[in-house]
Amino acid sequence: MSRYGWLLAPALALLAPLALSGCAKHEKPVVAEGEHDHEHAEGEHGHEGHDHPVTDDPAAIKAELAKLSPEDMKLVELQDKKCIVSDEPLGAMGAPVKILDVNGKDVFICCSRCEEALRKEPDKYLAKLKQEPAAETTP
Repeated sequence: MSRYGWLLAPALALLAPLALSGCAKHEKPVVAEGEHDHEHAEGEHGHEGHDHPVTDDPAAIKAELAKLSPEDMKLVELQDKKCIVSDEPLGAMGAPVKILDVNGKDVFICCSRCEEALRKEPDKYLAKLKQEPAAETTP
């Protein structure tokens, strides 16, 4: 056996189960602390592999939402401050993403990865919006 041959057997013993298990991309990933692991209904996308930070710190979320204009905050309030696709808090992944003209409405999502699902089934997600208060009329 060569001088490094003693390393080969343990290395093969460790790698063999990985090779035999096949592709693990269909398994639920291990989520590190500070990342989210919310579940989606069948047909919705997951946030696996996202490269954005996620926080549940209320002060950090509030700071992100404070960057929005008053008009945009009204839209966020109509969404209960949640992404209408993932139900994640808006601002938990940085600045919310504004999507224009989804069946005539502007909405916010938690991250750009939610846009595909939103565009694919807009009525499903728009149904989550609160109704806008009726405009007051004066006689």
